[in-house]
Amino acid sequence: MSIVVKKNIEVKGIAFPNKGAELLLITIIQKIGGKYNICLEPHGDYSNKINYPIYTKTCLRYKGFNVLFFLELLPAFIRRRLGLVNQSEIDI
Repeated sequence: MSIVVKKNIEVKGIAFPNKGAELLLITIIQKIGGKYNICLEPHGDYSNKINYPIYTKTCLRYKGFNVLFFLELLPAFIRRRLGLVNQSEIDI
């Protein structure tokens, strides 16, 4: 019995009010969603993100400071349940 760990891929530039970017996200999910975890920056409304199988980064920079640093301190199993990924866990 082996545990398969999926690689995390960050997709930049997806903003949900932009329908073209949202269609790009849907295409990415259809093509590689089963093999990799897709991660986005924490911009936009959470209600839009829950419709897709994506993770959210725990890094939001404001004046050079990560305002979400406290989320990085959570244990990995809790972050996974909440759909969060640390910057250091992103592979591509």
